[in-house]
Order: sequence, then structure tokens, then C-alpha cells
Amino acid sequence: MLEDKEDSLFTERKYVTLELNSIQKVIDCWTEGAPICTKLQELYQRIVSLFRSDNKLLKKAVSEFYDECDRCIDKKTSFYEVYLKQSIVYLIDVIEGVAGIPQDELLCDPSVKNCELENDERDTAYCACKMYAFYNLAVSDNERKRREMEFWDWYIKEAAKLQGITIQTTVRIPNKLLEETKIEINSIEEFVKYISYEYDYDKYEIIEEKRRLLVHVFHCKNGASCPDCGQYSNHIYMEEYVIGSDILGELNGWIIEFKFHENAYYCDNPDCYEYFFIKSKVSFEDKRMHFLKLRSIHGMPEKICALFGII
Repeated sequence: MLEDKEDSLFTERKYVTLELNSIQKVIDCWTEGAPICTKLQELYQRIVSLFRSDNKLLKKAVSEFYDECDRCIDKKTSFYEVYLKQSIVYLIDVIEGVAGIPQDELLCDPSVKNCELENDERDTAYCACKMYAFYNLAVSDNERKRREMEFWDWYIKEAAKLQGITIQTTVRIPNKLLEETKIEINSIEEFVKYISYEYDYDKYEIIEEKRRLLVHVFHCKNGASCPDCGQYSNHIYMEEYVIGSDILGELNGWIIEFKFHENAYYCDNPDCYEYFFIKSKVSFEDKRMHFLKLRSIHGMPEKICALFGII
């Protein structure tokens, strides 16, 4: 859409403008309940302002911003800051390509690439969409999906506008996303399934001295789809090949951690690889936001703690 055969540099500059506008849309949606601290908000806004003004203070501001992001990411309960940081890392990559700036001059920090983001989750607009969707700490699945659709509707219109095209139509939100269903949690199994439908509850442990609750779950216990060809298989290649964990947050002073077991499965498609490892369809940020949504419901933290006997 942004191609210009006569002036490729002009095309790239339009792309930078589009990415900067995506970041600005995120900034504009932050309210008192934004999921990041005020200091990071201020640093992020400052960097965007410096990008637009081509200010010589940009290098120092980017360095300070990266350091603050890393401090937050080290808490291991955060995900928003990963998208925040990656949106700037990718934007710098794009600007370097346009202006031919040496990489170290704008501090393109590769450390963020060691986080859990997939290769197709690295561009600024994708990160901006995620941040726009998770604009507060208690967003429901339906609300998040609505906001994702709203973001991409806006993004396409912005891209068209840069080409001198006005799009009048607006994306139609499905009726099922306009409804908010009541959340009922009456058992440990229901709690586990709400965090991720891919999980099956196994057992739990209470570490009293650390005030930590370990909830053991099985990830895709009865089979999964091959991430390469999509064929479903419950033909086990390697049983419980790995144990991982997610720290979701705190409930009434207790740290809640999910420890999950997984199988590797054979792929029964003869044209594909012999076996595969599971690629989850429920991301960490989804599980984290499900947890935070439950925590925001009046009386729910006490109810969940009672199920585990940690009142």
C-alpha cells in the first residue's frame, strides 16, 4: 500500500510515520489504570517526541528507557514492558534502514529478542496493538478482541491516508464480542481452565514460608495441533518432556505460580516432520490478564484462596 517506485526513501519515511502514529495511539489511550508505571510512561512519551524532532538527546533517552524497562521485566510478572521496549527497538531498526545510521548510534538493544516474542511479533504496530488492547489491568477477553479489531481498523485507515486515500467504512464488531459474560469460579478446575483452556489441573503445593502457591497443570494433555502442518495428534513421542512455569501475580499476599508439564507428539502427516513440540495458542499475556481480571472481581481473590486453603 505504501509503495512508491519513484521514491523508495519517501516510502520508508511514510512507514516510520505510520509506526510513530501507532505508538502515539497507545500513549493517547493510557489512563489512570495503565499497566505501567508513570516513569516509563514519561520516558516513552519523551522518546516519541524526540524521534519526531530529531533531537540529539535521543540516544541518552533511549538508554534510560531501556534500563527502566529491564528493571521492570526482571520482576518476571510483567509483559507489557516487553512490548513497550520492542516497539522502540523495531522502530530504530526501521529508521536505521531509512537514514543509514550506524546501529550503536541509536542503541538498538538486541536483549529484548531473548524474550518470549515470536519472530512475527516484533514490529512496532504489532506491539502497539497489544498495548492498546491491554490498556488496563482488568480487561476481559471480549474487550481485548474488540480493541484489537478497532486498532487494525484504525491502522489500515492511517496507512491509506498516507497514500491520499480516505476509507469511509468501519470494521463490524461481531455481536458475541459486544457481550460480557459473568465469570463463575467454583472449583480449582474452573480456575485453571479460566487461566488457560489448554490446561488440565493436576495438583497444588503450598510453600508456607515463601507464601507461594504452586499449581501443577498439564498443558495440552490430550493432544495438540502440529505448528507446521496443523494436523491434530495425540500420539505421544516423549512424555512430560519439559516442566516450565509462569508467575501470574499475587492474591492476598500469596504468589501464584503455574507449573506445567507437556508432551511432545508425533505428527501423523507423512509429509511433515516426525514429531513436534507444542506451540501454545494462549500467550503469557493472555494468562496474566485472565488472572488480573479475576483479581479485579469483588470477592474473587478470597474465593480462590479458599479453594486452595490459603486464606
